[in-house]
Amino acid sequence: MTKQELQKELKEKVKEGVKPSDIKKLKRSKSTGDIPNAIPIAPPPPNLLQDQLTQKQTELESLRAELEKVNQGLKETKQQLDDSLTARIAGVKVFGQEHSQRIKSEQELTETIDQASSELNQGDNQITKLKTQLYQAQQQVSNLQHQLNLARLNKNSPLLTPTNLETNLDYLPLTLYALLAQRQNTLATFTGSASPQELQEVKKVNKIFADFCRNDIGGQDINEIRTKLNGRTLSEILEENDDYETKTDELTRKKGELEAEVIMLTNSRKNQVSEKERIITRLEQEKKDLTNKVSKKAKQLDEEQLEHKKTLTQLETLTQDLTNTRQANQKLLEEIKPLDDLTQQHQTQLRQINALFDPQAKDYPTIDFNGLYKQTPKAEEIKAMEQDLKTLTLEKLNFLQAREQMDESIGKARSLF
Repeated sequence: MTKQELQKELKEKVKEGVKPSDIKKLKRSKSTGDIPNAIPIAPPPPNLLQDQLTQKQTELESLRAELEKVNQGLKETKQQLDDSLTARIAGVKVFGQEHSQRIKSEQELTETIDQASSELNQGDNQITKLKTQLYQAQQQVSNLQHQLNLARLNKNSPLLTPTNLETNLDYLPLTLYALLAQRQNTLATFTGSASPQELQEVKKVNKIFADFCRNDIGGQDINEIRTKLNGRTLSEILEENDDYETKTDELTRKKGELEAEVIMLTNSRKNQVSEKERIITRLEQEKKDLTNKVSKKAKQLDEEQLEHKKTLTQLETLTQDLTNTRQANQKLLEEIKPLDDLTQQHQTQLRQINALFDPQAKDYPTIDFNGLYKQTPKAEEIKAMEQDLKTLTLEKLNFLQAREQMDESIGKARSLF
């Protein structure tokens, strides 16, 4: 390089704002000593580059398709998780409804029990009241019976019985006649005008009356009978006896009615108690069934929640595995890319070497090196190159197998969802 050319180059490189110290950093122009002696390898033909580009595009499309499948699997997994969450929310709503129904049933059961207790207490109070009334009626009947017995004892006469009263009514005219005859006898005694026959009849009547008073009325004479009557007439005694009998019959009837009412109320309360017990038993059974159902729902929700957690864990694991697989795939692609270039370059060199011995070798789809080994003196070197080519091919096959195994693992992971 001449001095003028160097100055021209410096003028082109030096611009405004460039310091002199920066000129030292500029790279010097290459001289003839820097030119390498080796002849550079010719670039590969356009068809080969086109094939490599097509292959890489195919691999890229396959990777995109695989990525699309993985994204689709993730979407399906997300949809399954959303469905599981929706089902869980629905289960929680059902649990809340059943819990509210259980609380409502418990409140109804409590109200029913309180109402039944109140009704039973009212029934007991009413039964107690009726029993008190019945006891009072019985006491009143006993008092009346006692008074009636006292009256009978004081009179000491069977006139108080209804049968004797009915039979003794026939003697009333006779009794009155006897009293009248006694008065006439008394007057005759003072006057002395009675005949013996009349006196005999009066004695006979007096004897009948005395027997009647002694045997039927229970008195020796008229004075004793008057004392027992205590100033009352026979009709008054009969009316009083009728009143006692009527009141006794009325109280007896009332007692029977009260007893029948007590029995009816007792049976009604027993039926009500039985009905309330059946209702309580049914409500308790419903409460027990609801409790069991709620327990089963809670257990099912817990199991679904645990399964959901396991699914999330598996999803995270699969996502991590997928990320690691993608990274490993990317590393393998980066590692295999130089191998593909080297393999293609190796094949090109072998084809060029074979073309030295066979001009038509460049058009062969496959190259048979058996005849070439016999013709070339560098057969060992060619065999070594072929062995390297086979090794690279095996490595590529191993990579493809590893990739297929990775696809199978991804498929199994998807099948878990």
